[in-house]
Amino acid sequence: MTKLFLTAVAVAGLATNVYAQKGIVKGTVKDAETGEEVIGANVRLEGTTTGANTDIFGNYQFQAEEGTYNLVVSFIGYAPFSQEITVLEGMPVVLNVTLNTDSEELDVVEIVAQADRESSEALLVDRKNADVMVQSIGAQEMSAKGISNVEGAVAKVTGVSKVGSKGLFVRGLGDRYNMALLNGLPVPATDPDKKMISLSIFPSDLVKNLNVNKTFNPNLYGDFAGATVNIVTKDYDEVPFLKIGVGTGYNSQATFKDFRYISNGGAEQAGFSFGSRDQASVIGNEGYTSTWSPSTKAAPLNMDVDLSAGTYKEFGDEGAFGVIASVAHKNGYEYRDGVYRNYNAQGRAFVNYDTETFGYATTTSGLLNFFLKLNNDHTLNFNNIYVNESENTLVSSFGNNSEYENLYSFRNTYRQTGLQVHQLLGNHNFANDRFRLNWGASYALSKFQEPDRRQLIFDMGQGREMSEIDWSNGRLYTDESVADNHRFWSAMDDQSLAFKMEGVLGLGAYDEENETFASDLMLGYQGSFKTRDFSYDQVNIKREEGVLTGVDVMNPDAAINSMLSQGMISYQPYGLADNQFNALVNVHAFYANYGFQPMTSLRVNVGLRTELGEQEVNYRKREDAITDPFRVENYSKPEFMPSLNLKYTMSESTNLRFAASRTITRPGMRELSPIEYQEAAGGASIIGNPELENSYNNNVDLKYERFGQAGDLFAVAVFGKQLQNSIERIAIASSAQLYTYQNVGDGMVAGVEVEFNKRLSNLLVTDLAVINNMKVGASATYMYSLLDLSGANTVFTNEKRQMQGASPYLLNFDLGYETAMLNGLVDANFALTYSVFGDRIYAAGIQGAGDIYERSYGTLNFIWKNKINEKLGVNFSVKNILNPEITREQEFTNGQVKVVDAYKTGLNAGISVNYSF
Repeated sequence: MTKLFLTAVAVAGLATNVYAQKGIVKGTVKDAETGEEVIGANVRLEGTTTGANTDIFGNYQFQAEEGTYNLVVSFIGYAPFSQEITVLEGMPVVLNVTLNTDSEELDVVEIVAQADRESSEALLVDRKNADVMVQSIGAQEMSAKGISNVEGAVAKVTGVSKVGSKGLFVRGLGDRYNMALLNGLPVPATDPDKKMISLSIFPSDLVKNLNVNKTFNPNLYGDFAGATVNIVTKDYDEVPFLKIGVGTGYNSQATFKDFRYISNGGAEQAGFSFGSRDQASVIGNEGYTSTWSPSTKAAPLNMDVDLSAGTYKEFGDEGAFGVIASVAHKNGYEYRDGVYRNYNAQGRAFVNYDTETFGYATTTSGLLNFFLKLNNDHTLNFNNIYVNESENTLVSSFGNNSEYENLYSFRNTYRQTGLQVHQLLGNHNFANDRFRLNWGASYALSKFQEPDRRQLIFDMGQGREMSEIDWSNGRLYTDESVADNHRFWSAMDDQSLAFKMEGVLGLGAYDEENETFASDLMLGYQGSFKTRDFSYDQVNIKREEGVLTGVDVMNPDAAINSMLSQGMISYQPYGLADNQFNALVNVHAFYANYGFQPMTSLRVNVGLRTELGEQEVNYRKREDAITDPFRVENYSKPEFMPSLNLKYTMSESTNLRFAASRTITRPGMRELSPIEYQEAAGGASIIGNPELENSYNNNVDLKYERFGQAGDLFAVAVFGKQLQNSIERIAIASSAQLYTYQNVGDGMVAGVEVEFNKRLSNLLVTDLAVINNMKVGASATYMYSLLDLSGANTVFTNEKRQMQGASPYLLNFDLGYETAMLNGLVDANFALTYSVFGDRIYAAGIQGAGDIYERSYGTLNFIWKNKINEKLGVNFSVKNILNPEITREQEFTNGQVKVVDAYKTGLNAGISVNYSF
């Protein structure tokens, strides 16, 4: 695969050398009367397809072959412009154009256009003009950088990092401290272990842009300290289209290699079980027909297909109707070969396994969105999204625990999650935009199931060397816990209703240049009503009589079935009382915000949000009888969250911003639920705490922004957060590893963030096309965090330490190059991206054992996208080129450092083709 990457780079370099000697045509297009930039003007060389549209700053630039042409500039409402130019190799032609109003147009022409909210340039203008701090990523940027889902896009934002299965951390704050919205309305989680919905569930194909708010303003839900991510889905395209795409991918560790799996039929290959793993209605030895024995095949190439279409029709003088639809499916195989260890305080391993993980995952998504414009002041959107994810993993382990050596185990886990969201949204303008009203309502259903998880553990013989192990003669291990060998079913339904109503009244004189009123008053209401029902059932294998030997551990079906028929083992229900719970979290929020300008260059926004929150958990404890009534735990408290946002416009391109606020953190539903569950075979168990209360966050940010031409940006920010009564995972005194959650104490996070985006042609004056067509971007974060756990009811090895997931530094870097190839037939875009983080705490150590750190590693990706004749796209990618070892190590008070977990995920290469009709 290294050869493949080098070949791709060589071809890219050849393309650069062959075509870099074209001439460059560039300049600006402005209105002759007002001097304002004309955005979206069409600039072309007459008789060719060579040209470009002006960007958000009125600039255009493209390459052209040597020759003499007529340069034609056109835009609706303006008279066309034409001038002869001569293009020479390696020489720039600079032509600044002013367009005159078309003398034949009507006396009054109102042009209403939709801004391109998928382009990075348009989003930067929104960011520059916004009263509050926000970072946005558009569909065009996600495509150029080869980002496949929302989680990958958010991870490119300054101060954001991805921590394995723990999800995204924003400024060192994990799942508990973040919030996700879909078109401004909340959506429920699809993972029972998470408070925030996994952003990887949203393919980038569904997304118009993402808004990431790391500071608070009153129309955001107050339950966040890290970030609120608002996913804006695609709504319509003014040009009808039909697009189909297909792609394939290669993983260096999985593809074409032996792959072990367990499948129960249904349509699991497509990501749907269709009840094939449902629990039998009668518990008994004859009640289960699914297999224990894995199958083996050569893993095929990963695949993805997608189809999207849209149309737009105008009616009447101002009305229009648009619709966009898409369906997509992708799958992928992954293999990991690593280690997993747990240590005591002295550094002795009481669990020491070599592990193999075979994983197969699918994502199926669909979108059907309708747009209705009644007139230029009133629009409606009806959005519908469906996403289904599945994951089928087989984990095998061989090694020792504290009592036995040469233990072999495997666990098959099939997970299927589904999300459907239906939204109705409205936007209305009254009195020449002096009063704006937007509203919305949504229903969301999130379903999660983990049907028939299967686990077996075998004793392969004490005191034997690896070469002496007979894999066809294992003993079913039933010595320690009745739950060691089991089958497990769980299901979760989350339902969410959400409403919003917001009005903004413009007060005072209207500033036409900045398109704002002297002041404005915002009043709003938001309601969120979420319920969760969760249940599980487990059936254990119990030893009845005899010696359970002679099992072929790679194919145990025959031996297990024989033992069942002879009565040597039996299926026994676990019969625990804490096997179900239901919970609700309801929030009524009222907010107000007043924005005004005490001076021309200063904009002030002061706001207050009040949330009336209620949480309730109905549950049983493990020691209760299964027929006992549910215990009920309620927590209800009004919360008041003030905010202040200042924007000082230092110049037309420069802002200085300040924000201060107080927000809250509500516990997640899993953290509230007192169900004990084990994360992995031999791993720690976790039990929730229904007595958790809200914690509080005091936030402050100061930011400097400078915007340049063609998407150039430089920004630097300093931030600080104080966390009060924070929630942390702590250990419970127990003979086994058992954790719970508790309000423990105070913490703080502070840091510096830097963003930089630059087109090199705006930095270096040169005739070299290789420089003029290149752009560079970087973001860096330096962070300090401190958590004081002295108030916790457990013995932490380090009572004062940095927060889990808080890297001391984060760095993202990308290099992009655009060029025309094959006489302008192909528009090519190359991108090289790199990200790295500093060592961060993965889990806190207790009772003398040190903290566990995830060690630093870097990720390098290469993406090459080609557009041919505006119809055909052919794209290549090589990701995770360095294929670093992902390592977690534990530090001990005696100075020892030992590996807890280590594995690689493999290099991924892919090719995709799409065609637009």
